[in-house]
Amino acid sequence: MKIVRTSVIAVALVAFASVAQASDPFYVTLLTRGISDAQRGDNFRAAKELRIAAFGLVDDASQYLRAQVYLAHAYEKMSQRAEATAAVEKASLAERISGAYTTTAIDPDTRSAFESLAAKLLRPEQLAMVPAFKGRAKSAAPAPVVAAPPRQTVAPQETPKPAPVVTKAPEPVKPAPMPATTTPRQTEAPKPAPVVTKAPEPVKPPAPQETPKPAPVVTKAPEPAQTAPSRPIATPSTQTQQTSPLVSAARHQPSLSGAGVEAAAQISDAQRMLNEGKILAARQIYLRLAQTEGLPRNTSLDVAKGLNQTSAWRESSATYQKLMPFRSGEELHQFYEAVNRYELGDVNAARDLMTRALPALPVTRETSLYKAKILGTQ
Repeated sequence: MKIVRTSVIAVALVAFASVAQASDPFYVTLLTRGISDAQRGDNFRAAKELRIAAFGLVDDASQYLRAQVYLAHAYEKMSQRAEATAAVEKASLAERISGAYTTTAIDPDTRSAFESLAAKLLRPEQLAMVPAFKGRAKSAAPAPVVAAPPRQTVAPQETPKPAPVVTKAPEPVKPAPMPATTTPRQTEAPKPAPVVTKAPEPVKPPAPQETPKPAPVVTKAPEPAQTAPSRPIATPSTQTQQTSPLVSAARHQPSLSGAGVEAAAQISDAQRMLNEGKILAARQIYLRLAQTEGLPRNTSLDVAKGLNQTSAWRESSATYQKLMPFRSGEELHQFYEAVNRYELGDVNAARDLMTRALPALPVTRETSLYKAKILGTQ
């Protein structure tokens, strides 16, 4: 029965691999979130997301293999050995068809743990059929059994005889000598010290205080009034103060061109890391950009969206809160904020945001899934 099931899976993988269609963005995003949750230690949630992602990515051999590797690792962490074995077998079948295991984006720790798991769960003939696991198959061979050296027989030794117990009569107790009685000496009472009386010092009368003299009153002649000039003389300082409000505002306005270009380059790097499975590294870039002051609004919206895609719900929502209220054309970002509030447990706010953004939202699997969750139509 197990051979029939394995054959069916292999035939399905071959059929889907021949189609070579583009992966659905919804399942790719779900795979990214599952990997992020697995790296954070939330294996229960990661297994749920990775199982759905593997179902939708079966036509992409590399992404399907990647999902099964992380899924097997998550099941092993939860001590679900049967599910982990099934995921390892699916990953090995996908590797036999595509041969993409060595080039698939998998972090080194997970790759090493998965190979050790495959060496334990797969049979030697299964490991031999997968080229990427041949080294593991050799290392998994049982160690040779070394015969124990023969035990040497030792002649029994005679037990020593116990020494005879000699009893000794107790010595008579001598009475302790009585202490000699001494007559107590009478102590003389101390003589009181003589009292010395001192004559009081005479009290001096207070010295008379001098009355302060009044300060002389100085009268100041009024200054003559100065006549204002008919026309003010323009000085460099007054010319600087009389600049227009637009020029003054422009001088105080920070230059955003350099910061925006640099932030756009960092966002591009973070998206590339997301595609390679480096979720934590991408999240660190988005977190640094979220703390940067003076970013353009469109750049800040992209940063908040990136934080949502790396499952940083709280930080993404905090970035969106700084940009509220949402404007026309930003309904997709309003949808991501609704997802943030739903994942953080604020269902009422999520429902309000989803209701207002729904008329302009594109119909995708992701929007349909969270619409059902948030609005309660599931």
